[in-house]
Amino acid sequence: MDLPGTAEALTKLLRARDTSTAKLYEIVAHFDELDVYFPQKEIFVLQLIQDRWNDAKRDDFKRDYRVWEIFNKMHIALDDSDIAKKLLKNLNFVPLIARTLQLYTEDHTDAAEFLVQLLKTLTLINSTSTVEISFENSCKILAGTLHMLTNLQDTKVLDQSLRSGLIMQIINLTELENIPEINHKLSNVYSNELLLDTLEYISKIDPTREESTTEELIQFLTLFIFSKNIDYISVLERFVKNNRAKLTNDTSILLFHICVTLLSKSNFKQLETIFSLILDCQPTITSELLNQLSSSKKTMSQEFLENLFNKTLTEAKTSTETYASDEFWILLIEILELDIEIGIKYSDKLMSLIDEHQHNSKVVFLWEKIVTCHVNAREYFQFIGKWKEYCASNNQGQCVFLADPTFAAAITNNLVSLSISQLKDLFEKTTTTISTTTDVTNVTIKALNVFLYRLPKLSYTKLPELKPILTKIFKVDNENTPRLWKTKYLLMDVYDDIIPSEQIEDISMEKLDFILNGNDNSNELFFYFFKLREYKVFEFKPVIEKFISHLKQLSSKGKEKNFLKTIFTNWASLLNTVFEKDELKTVIHAVLNGNIDLLSVFFQNDDFFEEDNIMFNLINELSDSYAKPEVITYLNQIPIQCIHKNVRVLLLNKISGMEHLNEGHMTLLLKLLHSPTFRADIESNFQSLYLLVSKNFEAKAVLEKVWKNHLSQLKEKSSAEFVEKALTSAKAGILSSSYDKVYFQISESIIKLSPHQLTEDLRSTYIDKCLHLIPVLVKSDKRKVSWVLTSLCLINRGNPYNTEELSKINTLVPKIMLECDIKNTFDQIEPSLLESFFQFYCICYDDKLEYLYSQYMVARVAGASKSKLLPAVSNVIEKSLKKDIRSFNEGFTATILSLSIKTSTVFHETILELYQLQLNHLEKGNTIGSHLFVKSISEFYTNISYYENLPVQVISLMQTIQQLQISKPWLFTQYLTEMLFPLASCINFTFLNQNCQHSDEIFSNSTKLISNILLIHRIKLSNRYHLVNSYLCYALEFIHKSKLNGLTTVSAASLSRLITNYCEPSSNSSYQTGNNDDKQKLNLRMNLIRESLRKQVPILLVKYIHLSMGQPFEASIRKELTTGVHSMFDLFTQAEVSLINGIVDSAGKQYLKTLYSDYKKVGKWRED
Repeated sequence: MDLPGTAEALTKLLRARDTSTAKLYEIVAHFDELDVYFPQKEIFVLQLIQDRWNDAKRDDFKRDYRVWEIFNKMHIALDDSDIAKKLLKNLNFVPLIARTLQLYTEDHTDAAEFLVQLLKTLTLINSTSTVEISFENSCKILAGTLHMLTNLQDTKVLDQSLRSGLIMQIINLTELENIPEINHKLSNVYSNELLLDTLEYISKIDPTREESTTEELIQFLTLFIFSKNIDYISVLERFVKNNRAKLTNDTSILLFHICVTLLSKSNFKQLETIFSLILDCQPTITSELLNQLSSSKKTMSQEFLENLFNKTLTEAKTSTETYASDEFWILLIEILELDIEIGIKYSDKLMSLIDEHQHNSKVVFLWEKIVTCHVNAREYFQFIGKWKEYCASNNQGQCVFLADPTFAAAITNNLVSLSISQLKDLFEKTTTTISTTTDVTNVTIKALNVFLYRLPKLSYTKLPELKPILTKIFKVDNENTPRLWKTKYLLMDVYDDIIPSEQIEDISMEKLDFILNGNDNSNELFFYFFKLREYKVFEFKPVIEKFISHLKQLSSKGKEKNFLKTIFTNWASLLNTVFEKDELKTVIHAVLNGNIDLLSVFFQNDDFFEEDNIMFNLINELSDSYAKPEVITYLNQIPIQCIHKNVRVLLLNKISGMEHLNEGHMTLLLKLLHSPTFRADIESNFQSLYLLVSKNFEAKAVLEKVWKNHLSQLKEKSSAEFVEKALTSAKAGILSSSYDKVYFQISESIIKLSPHQLTEDLRSTYIDKCLHLIPVLVKSDKRKVSWVLTSLCLINRGNPYNTEELSKINTLVPKIMLECDIKNTFDQIEPSLLESFFQFYCICYDDKLEYLYSQYMVARVAGASKSKLLPAVSNVIEKSLKKDIRSFNEGFTATILSLSIKTSTVFHETILELYQLQLNHLEKGNTIGSHLFVKSISEFYTNISYYENLPVQVISLMQTIQQLQISKPWLFTQYLTEMLFPLASCINFTFLNQNCQHSDEIFSNSTKLISNILLIHRIKLSNRYHLVNSYLCYALEFIHKSKLNGLTTVSAASLSRLITNYCEPSSNSSYQTGNNDDKQKLNLRMNLIRESLRKQVPILLVKYIHLSMGQPFEASIRKELTTGVHSMFDLFTQAEVSLINGIVDSAGKQYLKTLYSDYKKVGKWRED
């Protein structure tokens, strides 16, 4: 932009009264481009802005956030803090901010941007000066800020930290928290100016995200409303009256919540007054206010709540719409939640009300609350009488409280609250009534059934005492008998032998037909007959016919699933033996038609697979639907023994003939071939097997399974012919002029799996053909070269090449290298091709191992996979060791030296891979190798910082060392055993932190290193227990700061196991006695070890207590460590406990007492 050419002209332009804020911002923004000398321009601009701000008529300068931005920038640009302070003294900041907040309240345009700049301005002023401000202005300024923030909740510019920061800066400016004495005047000012905006702000934000701000604002409310010398009731009355139109539901609920929180339980009268005040203003939030009371475990007087209850019911009668409102029912529930006596006193009235409005979804919750009131008051037994009486006098057995399962469940679920004497009394009266009275109402029987539904949940001590009383039901022989079938079923479901023998004999088809042909076709009817069939054999055909009809009805409504689940779960054997084939087929079809997921439930019980008829029909049905993915899943879960040979042949043919096969199909094919039929197409026809492999490369596993099956019975004519045909076809296929990869794959598998004599001709042809193809493929298709090379390597592993074959390979290798120009194009070679070259190269490698190791490292850096390269290197090492161990030791030495060389991470990774490989090849006769192993651990320990970016590789190394501790204990000398303790600690120090994704694995494996020492090499620790203590104390510190170190309960469990191993020495590891030692000597030795441990372990428990006192362990961590702590107490005598008690401070003594008490309760071993 064009600026004046002189400083005088520029200042004149800026001072001009008609210079707008936009012009001012534009000029100041280009100050850096000025060609004129303008000294102290920051002071000039600040003075100008302050002059405009102090002018009461210039609202435009107050209203533009860009002016505030310039002010902040110019202040920051000032180098002299003294000048800045002097300038601020001339600024009327309180009127400025009050007026500006008022302007932005009237118009929210750019309000968010203004607040961002206001925060910066407040930070500058609060850090440099103190502003005198009246209490009323303080409240107005904070209220204005809160009001703006409330209206700008969804603005992305104002994040949580900015809002909190702005409020705290306003509080620092106003010093509201430093008011020396609170009086009524200040309280009234607060309630008039600030209280409403405080409530609105808190009600709109997430208090968990702005916890500190919320606490600060509520603290002011507490200070200015609820101080001791303040009549908070009158203050709140005035506040509610003055802000009646502005108070919303949310702010009213929040205000009541704060009052409930701040007032004690003894202030219930005051709470009633406040409740009435708010309710008068917002009558629709009654239930929410009561919920706040119940949530805080506070209440109001029964008289008040009872009046509210009656008022609610009375008002509801004036408008029928009230009953349709959820608010009405929720309010009643909240009242009963606060005072159970009201629920008990008015239970009859409430039951009538619920009965009238039973279709409202909320009434069931009110009913449950009524029942709960009686249970909590221990009047549930008396309430059952009320309930039965109401049901008998209101619509008999069709009363909603009896007929509706949802309502009846409230009665059923609380049966467990009755004492055994009450249960006996209840059942005695009911059974006696049924036994002695011929005209028993449906209510009596249905009520008994309601009770019996919960019978299985009663304790095992109560059930036997009730059995003699409930047995009377089976002796009833009057008009009530047909109506008692459901009752009897519920009893039979709990007691296996409850039917008296004479009653079993008395079961007749006439009585059963009467029940079967009654009006009740519920699921329980068939459960009754199935259960009864367990007691006595009777004609079941009518039941089955009715059952099939009922199942079809349920299926048409889509309600058959639970019915089928119960039947198959409880009576699969009955289905299997009693149902005819067609009937069983109908039931199974119902399962598979839309309910196939039930098979997951059925298959969890292994006995289900023993039901031969069910399994036969089920497998046949499944095999017909083989194309469905879910069917394949369930067929894979069925044991092969259940699948008939004919079905296996059918499935093998169907699945192998599919165009596209997935993993599930392959799994099923392999499973079916586990029990070969030798009749399926792929088992009897080599061409079918060829087609399967040609369509699906993954079918190679199927090919190999079929081949193994035929090799296992090679003497059988069919298998001999199949093998001969396969060998002939494979040879012809690889000799054909065109390259058919399928035949090469098949030939490779055949050669790899077969005896050398059987495939000698095919092997020779295959190798010659491959060696002939390689130079051709190198020029045309290098990807195929990779596969052919890998194939030759696999054949070599199964049966190493002879001298003639190696000679051919030796001749070919240099030619391939030259043809591919590996030396010059190494970086461009595909990793898969490089892997194949390396494996092929290793077949005839016969030079120093360290050269091969270096080549391995280069190949790995180029992207080759270790899973492909390491087996090839391992084969070379094995060949080398057969000649002598010198070459191996030289290569091992070179690797150890490499451990101490600082290089790139990828090279360190490859060094560790080679190092672990060589560790697995250490043999007992290799004395030098054993010494080198000790040196290698020392080198790794010394230079562990080089490997801090390789946690996975270090974990793998620790696991290798653990395996060596078990398989090759002779490698671990006294020196090396002791070195493992600092190594394990050092690994933890190096890797454990919040950002490490493998912290648990690192910690668990380091503890396992130490644990293996205790289990296998403990004899080397006779005088070295301080090493164990040192490691364990450090480990406790790591686990104590679990979150900081990224550790979870997995690590805590491993540490707990280590402590247990430490305190419980094994008698079968390093403390093996000689052949002549007897058991007494062994026990004596173990006692001596424990005696020694008692001197060492107390320091560990002291450390645990010390850490717990400083900052408690995480609850989940502490739970896992409990087993380890208890193992220490198992070791201690009273002397050690007293010793620890004398070491710790008073808090520690109390904690020790708690630990020891818990140990005696749950940790100490008892014979019972």
